[in-house]
Amino acid sequence: MPKVFKEDMFALVLQKFDFSPGHRRWILKSLSKKWRNWKATVKRDHYDSDLPIEEQIHSPPDRVQADQWKEIVKYWHEDAKV
Repeated sequence: MPKVFKEDMFALVLQKFDFSPGHRRWILKSLSKKWRNWKATVKRDHYDSDLPIEEQIHSPPDRVQADQWKEIVKYWHEDAKV
């Protein structure tokens, strides 16, 4: 996850919950793990390396923006070739 997003997410967590500054590392580590798990779940449930890339690009999951879905499908498709 890009650093700027980590900072935004950390600020959001601090707005909603009462954490001491000493918990920063744990919070960021937890957010990173959740981000990786979510990406893996999206790939497992919505990406099929056997389908043509053009077909997959046009059916993004509900929680993924179409332009972001297009880019990640291209990335996964190229990664599968290697």
